[in-house]
Amino acid sequence: MPPSELPLVSVIILNCNGKAVLEECIISVLNSNYPRTEVIIIDNGSTDESYMIAKKYEPQVKLTRSSRNLGYSAENNLGINYELAHSMKMLFDRYKFMKNDLNNT
Repeated sequence: MPPSELPLVSVIILNCNGKAVLEECIISVLNSNYPRTEVIIIDNGSTDESYMIAKKYEPQVKLTRSSRNLGYSAENNLGINYELAHSMKMLFDRYKFMKNDLNNT
């Protein structure tokens, strides 16, 4: 199948003070071999430098920021609403949510 016929995959990355892992995550998604990927980063009120890390990848990624930590569910909804508002595709086949909490002790 030609790449132009493949479905667009939107990857929503939620970030809250994730400077230790965010850049590696962004690079990993951008280096994906799937040809039709868009990356949306939702910064959940970070107070570390992670927002600026994400900002340096614009325009390859779409970046939005909340002024305070709204929580996991609210930030997912923000990401989905951002995608719906900025996408020409109105019907989505499915959503897949993945949460990978890293325990850095």
